[in-house]
Amino acid sequence: MSHLTATKTQVKNLDLMKKVLKQLMFQYREDMEISSYQKVFNVDLAINIKNLYWIGLKANDSGAYEAVADWDELNNFGLRNWQKILQEYSIEAAKEDTSTDDNDDFS
Repeated sequence: MSHLTATKTQVKNLDLMKKVLKQLMFQYREDMEISSYQKVFNVDLAINIKNLYWIGLKANDSGAYEAVADWDELNNFGLRNWQKILQEYSIEAAKEDTSTDDNDDFS
């Protein structure tokens, strides 16, 4: 049976996530409702992973985003794409962190 569940992520910058999604050519929508057989979630960002299947990002109290999806329906194809998105997000977040450091040079 199909159902939505939420899982923690390290995603904290929604604008950076949108940039990554554009680079990887994934479609997304903001402020969308995703649903399954038993649950409905309002999410801040919904990512179209596989035709009609979506992964939603919903802000939590800690300032990070939880990923909400019907993980069973996504199967291996969807999970590989999600991992690719998270990997690219991590790379871009690290680049952004190093570009904002106050280190002038190492001499």
